[in-house]
Formats: sequence, C-alpha cells, structure tokens
Amino acid sequence: MPLHNSHPPLLFLLLLLLLPSSLPLSAPIAVSAPIAVSGATGRVGSLVVSSLLASNATVLALVRDPRRVSGQPWADHPSLTVLQADLLKPLPAPVLEALPRVSSLIYCASGFTDASSTSARSRLSRLLRVALRPASSVDAAAVEKLAVAAGPGAHVVMCSSAGVTRPGWSEEKKRSLAGCADIPIVRLNPFKILSLKLSAEDALRALPCRSTVVRPAGLSDAHPSGSRPVLSQGDVAVGRISRKDLAGVLVACARAPDACEGKTFEVLTVPGLPPPTELAPQLAALSREPPGEEAVAASYRLLQQLVPGKALAPERLALGQTYEKLDRGEGGRFGERGRENTGMAISER
Repeated sequence: MPLHNSHPPLLFLLLLLLLPSSLPLSAPIAVSAPIAVSGATGRVGSLVVSSLLASNATVLALVRDPRRVSGQPWADHPSLTVLQADLLKPLPAPVLEALPRVSSLIYCASGFTDASSTSARSRLSRLLRVALRPASSVDAAAVEKLAVAAGPGAHVVMCSSAGVTRPGWSEEKKRSLAGCADIPIVRLNPFKILSLKLSAEDALRALPCRSTVVRPAGLSDAHPSGSRPVLSQGDVAVGRISRKDLAGVLVACARAPDACEGKTFEVLTVPGLPPPTELAPQLAALSREPPGEEAVAASYRLLQQLVPGKALAPERLALGQTYEKLDRGEGGRFGERGRENTGMAISER
C-alpha cells in the first residue's frame, strides 16, 4: 500500500513543520468558564497555570498542599482560585462544587510526584506507597474521579508520557523499533511507571467525557524552550521537550477541544525552529484512531532522525546517560547499561 495513502496526517505535519512563525501556540483569548489544573504546584502544572493566566483565562488550581502556592509567581493573581485536593482521598465539597463549572481540566498530577521542592526522601516514600498499590488505584483513580466530578461537558486534557505502550509490545515489534523500545525508561520501566500511566489513560478513555491524552518525550529544563513542537502518533517518539513548551501544548489543547478531543499523541520539540502561531491545525491533522503498523514504522523512521546528539542510537543509552554523554563515550550517573540503580533514579523524579 503506498505510504502517501496510508497516513496523510504525517505528511501534513511534515509540511507544517517547515512553516516559520514566532508567535505563541495559542493567542490570548478571554474565556468565561474557568479551566481547572490538577497538580498546579508541580513543575509542569505551575507552568500551565502561568500560561493560562497570561492568556486571560480564569483558573481553578487544585493542589495537594496549599502551602506550596505561596512561592508561585501567580499566587495572588485575581483570576485564580486555589482549592485543596489530595487525589489519593475523596474530593472535598468545595472541589465537587467547583468542577462542574469548568470548561476544561488539565491533569498534571501524578502518583510519581513532580513537585520541585519535595525532598528526595519524601518523593521516594511517596513512590513506595504507589508501588504497593494496584496500578488502577493511583493515577487512574485520580483522573477518573476528577473527570466524573467535572461532568461530561468538560474537556479533560491528560499529561501522560511517551513510551507507555512499549513495554507491552511483542518482542518482534521491540526489535524492529529498537530505537524507541530499548531506551532505558522502557527497558527498565521502574516501579512500572509506564504501566501506571497507561492504566490512567485507559481509565480516562473509558469515561463518557471529552478527552485528549498528551504524551511528552523526555522532560528536560535544559532543553531550549520556545522550540517547534513535533506531534506524532503510534508511541514511537524519542527526544526532549522543556516543561515550559509542554505546558504550552497542554494549554493549546484546552483552548482547541474540537481539534484534539478523542485523540492521543506524542510530542517532542526541535530547537532552532520557532513554535507555530497556533497549534490547532496540527492537532486537527491527527487521527482519532490508532495508526496502522505501516504508518507507525514510517513515523519511527522519521522521528529517529530527530533524536538529539550525533550517534542517533537511543537504544544504546543507560539510565541517566544523556545523548551528549553517549556521543562522548561517558556513562550514565546511575551505572552502566544493564546494571542501573533504578531506585536511585526514580527517587530523583
């Protein structure tokens, strides 16, 4: 079957990748209904809140510990309402009353905490509590209870992770797509973190609500922000994206539900190319159906050319080893490939 007939969205995205622009992903537009953000004091969630407020949105920030709000630059913003919600517990009455009034809910929370000020000891303790629970009881239960409380009219945008399906691939598929299936986070899947994320995705998709699942590639604050986002489907993306750029993509999805609802996609960014004026055309080009194997293989071959570094061999990476270290022949900070200390690595998340 000719490739140009099997996956037109891929070719359309390639053309859009070449279009220059230097404007934000979503233009400032005032909205009447608030947008809720769970995990609002995490490293991604806090940037989502900042981006929303900068675009004139009214924001409902859901936080586990209200004391962490005081250090945020948006703490006293007049368009912000902060409510406490520990997602491992039943939602309190104020949250249950507020959620039905939101237009969108951006889910940035995680059983694998992303709070930048949390100590390594408390993060590891939280991870151990997660590891002892069934996979369906943490992220899956949290996103489900929030989506149900918001109601079927709300658009839920979930921040997940690239790679969530890869541990379950057949051995043949893993071998043929080794550049994304044999990277450290997939090969090791510490604390079954990818399985937990996939369980949460499945829980959200099973609900009678509008939803979008965003799967970022490797998060790196050292990666240049303001870079061109590249969207793909099939879970074969390998690369990097800054948390600031990821926040922009999540906000763009919340702003354009008609373009992205019912869709799951991966995103990385390419430094040196500016972001598009609007992300809605790229979102609209994505499919609501999973791509076929031929389209997945084509996307894989394209995306492997965008892998950072010079070696272009992500399957050779050890946990904690950057692409640049691989180029220089330096090892990873958690040990050599095949002997990584996954407990130390996961406690740093």
